[in-house]
Amino acid sequence: MSIWHTQIIPDDLFSSSRLTSVAAIDAALAQFEALVNVHHQRTGILIADLLQTQQNAVPLVISCIRDDAFSLLRAHVSRLSQVDPKLFADSMALQLLTNLSHFLYFHDLPSISQSHDLIRNSYPIVQNAPIVLKSLSTAEYVEEVAIPEDEEDSFRNIRIRLTQKGKRHIRAKSKVLDPKPFKNLSIQVPSSQVEAQKLTLQLLQELENILDVRLITPLKVPLTFMKSSVLLGPSSEHRYKSCNQSKLRSM
Repeated sequence: MSIWHTQIIPDDLFSSSRLTSVAAIDAALAQFEALVNVHHQRTGILIADLLQTQQNAVPLVISCIRDDAFSLLRAHVSRLSQVDPKLFADSMALQLLTNLSHFLYFHDLPSISQSHDLIRNSYPIVQNAPIVLKSLSTAEYVEEVAIPEDEEDSFRNIRIRLTQKGKRHIRAKSKVLDPKPFKNLSIQVPSSQVEAQKLTLQLLQELENILDVRLITPLKVPLTFMKSSVLLGPSSEHRYKSCNQSKLRSM
């Protein structure tokens, strides 16, 4: 029996060759909404299909589908964000978050101009937090050796030497982790397992909050803007890539 799911969304549903008018876009969105309602228990497959075969349409879908269909998608995405930290780097939640963050960051949308600073500030988190989470999930730490304070002086001296040795081991283990993504987030590399676990929970919560905001922000974009941006065709894609490269250089 095949482990691969059957694709639900037609490959050309949101293709540029099909979306040649606002009416065509409305028809494609209506077809997608119908698929959501029919396959409401398989919304994960619908989202996976979008991300794998038609990822450029994700912001359009999130912004323009009706509330009833959007609610079904969002309910599933909320569950997606609660994943094992070790699996988050390869999760659908991260793919969706990256897709929406990329769109909002590299498109100057008048309707969300007041939120652009927030979007810009959170973009490095989306880019670097998954790398940090993956590093933390495989990190190993040597615990400090501790002897009770009420031991004799000779044992206290041993304790001091052992503790210092333990700290050297901890620093040595920490150096194995790539410090760059930590530096990009202005955070220190954890020096113990407890600190690593605490940081993991904080980053997961931060990413979950950003994803929740990303699912709301595109809805504030005027439908006419979203639909017209789809109709701009290859020239729009070229300008998008140029903008992408320019902003990356300025980061």
